[in-house]
Amino acid sequence: MSSVTLTPSKRKIIDLNEDTFKTLSIMAIQKGTNLKKYIEDVLNELAENYEDAVSYTHLTLPTS
Repeated sequence: MSSVTLTPSKRKIIDLNEDTFKTLSIMAIQKGTNLKKYIEDVLNELAENYEDAVSYTHLTLPTS
C-alpha cells in the first residue's frame, strides 16, 4: 500500500496586466504546461533561490 503526502498550499487571486498575461501564456506553452502551473513553478523556484541566497550570505559572513 502506498501513501500520498500532500503539501499545504495557499490559494491567491492575482491580477495581471494584459501584456504580462500574454507573455506568460506564451512562455507556459513553450514549456508544455498551462499558465497556472507555469506561474506556480516560476514562483516556487524564485522563492527557493532566494532562500538559498540568504542562507549562503549567512554562511559567508565573517564572524567577529
